[in-house]
Amino acid sequence: MKYIISESRLNEFMNDYLNSFLEEKIVSRVDHYIVVSDNVESDGDEWRDVMEFDRNDGRLWVHHDFLRQFDDLFGRGPQESMNIITNWFENHFDVKSKYQESKYL
Repeated sequence: MKYIISESRLNEFMNDYLNSFLEEKIVSRVDHYIVVSDNVESDGDEWRDVMEFDRNDGRLWVHHDFLRQFDDLFGRGPQESMNIITNWFENHFDVKSKYQESKYL
């Protein structure tokens, strides 16, 4: 079965996905960094960084697994997926990214 979804509705879905994703993560603000971490162990002892923003140089780093998962889910392509995540991150944390990094790009 095929569905036709408007571009604005798809953007809303992607933003909702990113907002709900963040609800289950730890956000740390240390010095000039904003770090979003995910619990990878059931006992809560091991964390993996998913996103990291450096205020000094404006770099937004996104873990390749998360970027790939987002791209697979929404089918926008790696660079467009990174652009969407970057725009969401900038709006959510009130920062401006100068460049982005991920092994998936």
